[in-house]
Amino acid sequence: MRSTTWTTLALGLTLALPACVSDAGGDKDAGSSSSDGGGQVDANTGGDAFVESDAGYGPAISGLGVSLDHLLDFFGDRRGVLVWVNAGGQIEMLDFRGDDPSVVTLVSSPDSVNPIISPDGTRLVYSQGMPNGPKQVLVRTLDPQDPSQLVGIGDIGYWHVDSGGDEHIVYCDWSVKTENGADGESHSQKLVTGSTDLDGSAVVIHDRAMDAGPNADLTWLGQVYNNLWAYDLANSVDYPTSSFFLQDGAAADHQTCNGSMAPDGSARLMALVIPHDWIRVYSYDSTGDRFNETSRYNLPDGMVEWEFPEWSSDPDFFSAVLMASDYRKRLFVVKAAAGELVPERVEITDDTANVTYSHLWLAP
Repeated sequence: MRSTTWTTLALGLTLALPACVSDAGGDKDAGSSSSDGGGQVDANTGGDAFVESDAGYGPAISGLGVSLDHLLDFFGDRRGVLVWVNAGGQIEMLDFRGDDPSVVTLVSSPDSVNPIISPDGTRLVYSQGMPNGPKQVLVRTLDPQDPSQLVGIGDIGYWHVDSGGDEHIVYCDWSVKTENGADGESHSQKLVTGSTDLDGSAVVIHDRAMDAGPNADLTWLGQVYNNLWAYDLANSVDYPTSSFFLQDGAAADHQTCNGSMAPDGSARLMALVIPHDWIRVYSYDSTGDRFNETSRYNLPDGMVEWEFPEWSSDPDFFSAVLMASDYRKRLFVVKAAAGELVPERVEITDDTANVTYSHLWLAP
């Protein structure tokens, strides 16, 4: 998908998660090509761009490996909130909108996944349940003392604010992953604006379970677990796996895992590639009426896997986990960029970390 409590959990507990199973013929294309204007990625493979060191900044936030000064520098003095799931399946939160931030446990119950902060930075949607089955989709405030509200039974939930300012939770059913969502549906549940209260009942918005959620204006839905898929809601058009292409023009029919749609009006789908060696972004090209790979994030030196990428509330950033040979899952915030590269990033957690799902909200 920290504080002293989180460190103890990381050392003492493990969280059962669905494995992303590698295809025996794993996709290992290493070629690159320059842009021809058709949405192809530009080659930029000159090794690790850099990971910013915390040296020269103020003291690290208690339980983490990063200082407030470093975060503000990386985000251009923007404040925000970062949430993540720890090794015990609990959701922890760093609210750095103030000058003395600390890590708090927001959801103490285990088996939590996919926390996503609301566009206004006041609430959280997340799921809770066993990895390989239906879950409770829940919404809550960012106050640890407040209760959670059940939205529905499904898999993963995201936020949508419509043109009139009404707020919705867009979530999908649990789906057998080899079905690419074909055995489920996607739903929208309206909220009483500014609250966690439900307004009416959920409505079906697509007859496929799209687990990568919507773009910002709900004109596209994405699906990533097992293979890529997109749906143009505005025109009722499916874009199956055969509509996605790598930078060299080959079909992007490789296995994929976690990912999400960009939080803007574009149709850009971020996905983790099996066996966890790349994160890729596919962008809709209206000229070719297809999705082309426009970003490829290579593994940094010393790391063996990318895991759990999630676009932030700002499409210029995302959060993700990197695993080194010690098998520790470290949380990073990352700058998004076009091309093939090792992205600029800052490590949030310390060397005792074991993190899964995460989400970053930045103040506008």
